[in-house]
Amino acid sequence: MQLLVRSARAPISLVTRIVRLLTKPLWQEDAMARRTRRIRQALVTPVMTLAGIIWGALAAPAPTEVLGWVAGGALGFSLMGYLYFRLEPAIQHLGAHVFGGLGWTVGLIWDWIVIGGVVFLVTDVLGMPTFEAVTSAVLIGGTYAMGLAWFFDDGGSRALSGFLAGSWGRRRVPFSHIESKIAGGDVDGAIEALQDHVMRHPRDARGWITLGRLLDKERDDPDGAFAALRDGLEVARLTLEQKQRYLHEVVRVCRSCGALDRAVPLLMSYRAEHEGTIQADWADAQLRRIGEGAEP
Repeated sequence: MQLLVRSARAPISLVTRIVRLLTKPLWQEDAMARRTRRIRQALVTPVMTLAGIIWGALAAPAPTEVLGWVAGGALGFSLMGYLYFRLEPAIQHLGAHVFGGLGWTVGLIWDWIVIGGVVFLVTDVLGMPTFEAVTSAVLIGGTYAMGLAWFFDDGGSRALSGFLAGSWGRRRVPFSHIESKIAGGDVDGAIEALQDHVMRHPRDARGWITLGRLLDKERDDPDGAFAALRDGLEVARLTLEQKQRYLHEVVRVCRSCGALDRAVPLLMSYRAEHEGTIQADWADAQLRRIGEGAEP
């Protein structure tokens, strides 16, 4: 009887696994990132399907084959769009780990390649010369990647997804799950969540600085902390005061690992950027203290 029960349940289990494989991204997303991706998918997929229809109509070798080519083009381009969004979380996560937190940049390159490829296929079948087709693909793909990245990552889609979810006005980047892990003493879990957080929200400075502090103080890894803070300094959105406090943390971590010389070029760049201001005076003071071996 037990064998029969197992046999009856096996197909259901297999079907469930297949459904999950086909409907879930290859990497876990937080709720806001998932809503944002679905909004983008809803906007882009119909355009890709239309591009497939155009491609099929123009690529058909004979008038009698147009219908089949149109159906194939629509299906093929739609599948391309599905895979584009299906693979995006995994590609961003891989980029974050391989390139030191630059998953957002890798995601932009992925957008550029996919959309540029679609544009090239359509312009090529239109009979456009190869050079012009490639140029169009690069320009349109780049415009799409940079334009929509600004809209979606700078809050436009997050506001829209919040509105659709009935939470207009509550658009803060989710961070409570990380704070819970830290409060509960789950350092490894917090670091893993922070690495994912800075990949998805690279402009959120608190993610970078919290990651740096945990790596330095809890993992005793000041080198890793400096790398995280340096990467964050390049991409995080910081006010003048925030950047000053951020650099102060960088100096502290550099002192912790006995490599204050690492902080010098960052402070010099900050001083040059704000020459003639109190920010430049602060950077000068930090550089003098480093030279004297005093505490920052």
